[in-house]
Amino acid sequence: MVFTTEGKGIILPKGATALDFAYEVDGQAGDQAMYARINGKLSSVKTELHRGDCVEIGTDVQSKPDKEWLDCVKTYKAKRYLRQFFHDQPVLKYIRCTCCHPLPGDEVIGFKDENGKITLHTRNCAAAIRQASRQGDSIVAVSFEADNRFLYPVRIQIRGVDRYHILSDVVECITDKLRLSIDCLHTETIDRIVECYVDFKVHSRNELDNVITLIGSIEGVDEAYGINIG
Repeated sequence: MVFTTEGKGIILPKGATALDFAYEVDGQAGDQAMYARINGKLSSVKTELHRGDCVEIGTDVQSKPDKEWLDCVKTYKAKRYLRQFFHDQPVLKYIRCTCCHPLPGDEVIGFKDENGKITLHTRNCAAAIRQASRQGDSIVAVSFEADNRFLYPVRIQIRGVDRYHILSDVVECITDKLRLSIDCLHTETIDRIVECYVDFKVHSRNELDNVITLIGSIEGVDEAYGINIG
């Protein structure tokens, strides 16, 4: 048994995590879980709980479940909510090419395999061009539109002249002006030239282009452009 901050007892199976707790209390809280506070200590939502723990779940309306969560939950209720969430995602109709990483709003081309799965490529993707020349009959018409429920990982590279607060201005542009969450940030300054890589998630190509435009207008920023995330 663990407890809510109001003192309500919640019975969970051995090995249950803060995610199980979240879904047990409220399905929406589970889907939007960002972090947990276990006995007042900030913790990952994947943290295993112990008898007597006091658990609080922090949520964000833009937060969505990760597929790995299915491996971190023990209760039937949590698994059911997660499976339903992933089943409902329209993006699951498609597999995104790992070379070009198409985004909603891109001009895309689809290739259907023998199992009926469709892989999306941008139209100028080298892999798509090669496949079209060999398997032109597998090309299918697709519609890949933005949906506010779903976010896609992207990475941008920024280069500029270092100055006081340039990095905080970049972060503020992404998180405060555009209300997007940064996943990873790496920066290096050599001879007063700063180079920065930022990983975050967007809903569409248009949103990414907007981020790049705004960051490019920051004082001291010389270049800002999207690069392959991996």
